[in-house]
Amino acid sequence: MISTSKITLILLIIVLADLAHATFTNVPAPPKRPGHFRTKNELKQYLQKLHEYHSILGRWRVRRHSDEQLFLPSSNNDLFKFFDINHDHIITKSEFNRRLNSSNENIQ
Repeated sequence: MISTSKITLILLIIVLADLAHATFTNVPAPPKRPGHFRTKNELKQYLQKLHEYHSILGRWRVRRHSDEQLFLPSSNNDLFKFFDINHDHIITKSEFNRRLNSSNENIQ
């Protein structure tokens, strides 16, 4: 049987984790769009707020996407090509073992 102090501790950890998650992932809502714009100035202000909103939120997404394209595919493709001896886009167990054995022989 689990004691009440352990249950309380587990619930406290869950609540604190949820609170931390909610605190650091608080994304502001986009600016409210009026039903219709009465003046050019209202449209201009709305577009400025919308631009600020997208420039703040869009930065991380664009950066993450460019980092993934620069780093991950090339290293994964190089590794995949190394093990795919017959270039059929499938790494069989024999191909994998052959590469490992040839690498072990080069080390010794």
